[in-house]
Amino acid sequence: MNQDQLDQAAAIVRRVTIHSGAAQGLAVNAHRLEGETLRSTLAEVTEQARSANEASQNLFRLLTSMGAKLPGKAGMVGFVPLHMLSTDAGRTLLAALETATKAAEAVDRERGWVDEDGEPIGYAETLQMIALKVRQDVEAPKGRD
Repeated sequence: MNQDQLDQAAAIVRRVTIHSGAAQGLAVNAHRLEGETLRSTLAEVTEQARSANEASQNLFRLLTSMGAKLPGKAGMVGFVPLHMLSTDAGRTLLAALETATKAAEAVDRERGWVDEDGEPIGYAETLQMIALKVRQDVEAPKGRD
């Protein structure tokens, strides 16, 4: 990859990041909107997502034209035996996610990203969902091997 190609790839990744971040930012607060404001916001989320997808496809084409190999099925996530779910690394990840969730709750509250009950609904909600999945893995039912 030469410098021009590297710069082109970086510019595309930046566009993907900008558009996907904009879509996420709009979507986080869309539940508070109604009527035409909601429709307008959803249209903007759709456009930002479309732009991010288009930029991502452009990057994909650029990378494959330069010889990038596509991962085969061996690189895909599949069945994980029980003994690989409940590991020290998994427990460390769970603890880190729980700590990050607490920090995210503070950020969400600071930004006003809370529901009608005052519960955080921004980054914290996303991290909580990930932590829940990891917790289910770490504390998986016995005997699934």
